[in-house]
Amino acid sequence: MNTFLGIGALPKVNRYLPWLAGLVLAAGVIAFLVTHYNNTVPANPNDRVSNTPARTEPSLGKAIHVPQAARQVAARFIDAGVRGKSATIAWQLSGPQIRQGYTSLAQWKRDWNNPNVGVPIQPYPASKSAQMTVDYSRQNEIQLKFALLPRAGSQQKPQLFLMLLDRVGRGANSRWVVNSWQTYAPPAIPAQ
Repeated sequence: MNTFLGIGALPKVNRYLPWLAGLVLAAGVIAFLVTHYNNTVPANPNDRVSNTPARTEPSLGKAIHVPQAARQVAARFIDAGVRGKSATIAWQLSGPQIRQGYTSLAQWKRDWNNPNVGVPIQPYPASKSAQMTVDYSRQNEIQLKFALLPRAGSQQKPQLFLMLLDRVGRGANSRWVVNSWQTYAPPAIPAQ
């Protein structure tokens, strides 16, 4: 404590201390002005306000119970695609987001059989039983959550998956397709 009092009593320190405090104050004012006024975007006088209405997202429709047809598509997709039983059925039940640029069933089958390439379906050695919960169900889109158990003899752990089903086509030609299949891992809750 006496050392700091001794340094503060030196004439050189007393002479430069006000200048140092002034520099710190000036640096703080400059930093404030730069951050405050640099974060605003000046208005462009050439920009015009449009009278056209804003673009709205397509409606997913009204809330509905999960139709039997959608449940059947989900079950068949898990059996054919996730368990890896049938490339053809997995192709037929997959929507454009899962197909990701595959233009033909032949190309899909070629990559299905190639262990170095594969198709964009997360495989899992699921047993016959599964638990399903509905995240939401609308006329044009349904999101389901599946708890799958591994079949006997598998070294896999039980896993949660999210499935997104979309209705494609119109009227009598509409059908449900699986547009997303991914693992789901909710954030861990720390132990107390």
